[in-house]
Amino acid sequence: IPGRAEGYFKQVYPDYEKKKSNTGIAAIMNDSEFNLIPEGLRRLDRRGQYEVDPEHASLKDKREKRDELKEKKFLSQQKRTKEAVDGQGVIPTTKE
Repeated sequence: IPGRAEGYFKQVYPDYEKKKSNTGIAAIMNDSEFNLIPEGLRRLDRRGQYEVDPEHASLKDKREKRDELKEKKFLSQQKRTKEAVDGQGVIPTTKE
């Protein structure tokens, strides 16, 4: 007899519809429109907010400073290596 299991389930668990899960397999089983690109994901909403928010800074914004510091570190290591070779004849290791 179709439809009886749903009624029984509602009697046993009266508030199950209020407690629907948004994660995992249970979220897939929820009655909702199915789309290959989910629109209810909070992660996608946050990404949209970041694009609009002028105060948001990502790592992409800090690449220039990172490259500058890497160059400075590289030159410093070259200088130390050159001084060590000139002065003692021993090449220092980076582990100190």
